[in-house]
Amino acid sequence: MIGNQEILKSYIKKFSHLRQGITKYGKAPHKPILLLTFIELLEKGEIKDNKIFISPELVGLYKENFMLLVNTGHNADFVLPFYHLSGEGFWHINAKLGINIAAYPGSFKALNEVTDYGYFTEDLFLLVFNQETRNILKTVLLDKYFAQSKNDYLKSKLSGGYIQNLEKYLLNESTATYLLPTPNTDEEEQFVRGGLFKKLIP
Repeated sequence: MIGNQEILKSYIKKFSHLRQGITKYGKAPHKPILLLTFIELLEKGEIKDNKIFISPELVGLYKENFMLLVNTGHNADFVLPFYHLSGEGFWHINAKLGINIAAYPGSFKALNEVTDYGYFTEDLFLLVFNQETRNILKTVLLDKYFAQSKNDYLKSKLSGGYIQNLEKYLLNESTATYLLPTPNTDEEEQFVRGGLFKKLIP
């Protein structure tokens, strides 16, 4: 138990001192939002083992959390934190067979093509898989990086959200309308919409 407490303390420190890029809008919020997204998927039981795949649910929930927590002009780029979180020492990317990820992929399509899954170091995964320690780490992230927006974020989680609203929209949208690409829809948005559409069709 003492050993676990020491490991938890070390990750509380690491989660409180994430390396964030400096932009004209201030420190980049992407890494803590991605970690919160992983935690939320664990809470929902959608992540069951230490292999986190790039799925429409993951990307969509990340975008939802970004929208809820960030009130600056930062872009909700998914590629940045998924790749650069590996620099923190507790997150790793497992490339697809025969591929070596030697540099930043540059686009969502490129990241998705080379990535098999991401995973945590085993000791961190045990902490985020456990409800009690997961809640502690979640609180650390919210208090440290999103103190001003955390209450609205927590309230919004009680009533739907991006994924549920998008599912309702897709279920009421004709196939013909859905298939028409819109110029304002980026690769990540298309991935989320396309994945949920295939899931909902049956």
